[in-house]
Amino acid sequence: MASNKPTYSPTELKEHQRVMRELRQQGQAAVTWGLPNPATEAAVLGMGLVMREKLADAGSTTRATDAAALAATMLDKTIQKMPQAPAYQCAKGCNFCCHGAVSVSAPELFRAVRLIDSVSGIDRAGVIGRAKARSAATFEAVLDLRGPCPLLIEGNCSVYEDRPMGCRQFVSTNAEGCRTAFEKRAGELPYVPGAANAGLILRSLLMGAAASLGLTAGTYELSSALVIALEQPDAEARWLAGEDVLAGALGTPQPPNMQDSVQRWSQMLASLYV
Repeated sequence: MASNKPTYSPTELKEHQRVMRELRQQGQAAVTWGLPNPATEAAVLGMGLVMREKLADAGSTTRATDAAALAATMLDKTIQKMPQAPAYQCAKGCNFCCHGAVSVSAPELFRAVRLIDSVSGIDRAGVIGRAKARSAATFEAVLDLRGPCPLLIEGNCSVYEDRPMGCRQFVSTNAEGCRTAFEKRAGELPYVPGAANAGLILRSLLMGAAASLGLTAGTYELSSALVIALEQPDAEARWLAGEDVLAGALGTPQPPNMQDSVQRWSQMLASLYV
């Protein structure tokens, strides 16, 4: 059977290798320094390339977790170099924002599940029970429940260091404002918009990297997705094999431009390997 891959001339192959090398360098720089400012398309594409190659590492059974960890590291580095960083008041144990719905991608979910399984003191059955109690038919209904996140244990996030980007991107410089929004159920949490935007970019890249490999790239409400992933120990392996294992989880609404971004990054990343 004839191959669909193009045949590069020696000059073209050398140029392609140069482009790939430079993109990897920019992606690796983001692991150390976060999103560059301004964030050029080449730099962002390089970050997606690093995530994709992590997801494509067939020799690693933790490649979904590792890709999510890379994205989270890039987000943390980006947030910490923002002008508002000295005023951040978020810390483990401050949980005013931990009573709403949380959106996760599959790699972020599997990263949390691996931590649940590896840290002593986290009761898997307890997490499942709390997740089921917090599940609802719609995303809006989960918001209305105002129940604590199933990963909260005695007020502390049990996966704080590995929490999803949907949690870590909402940083606040006003803890009292967060308290007021939570207790009065009025007003929005006083988060830093730039941090939230960075989280959307990096999640779009992570999902685009997954889609470029033929993996399901959706966003899911944390509680319903946790139930599936914890009750089916092979869920991560099946997802990595291309199965839509989270099809039964409650999907979450995405910003209008997010689907377009995921598709665009997916196509651009896939084209690098044609």
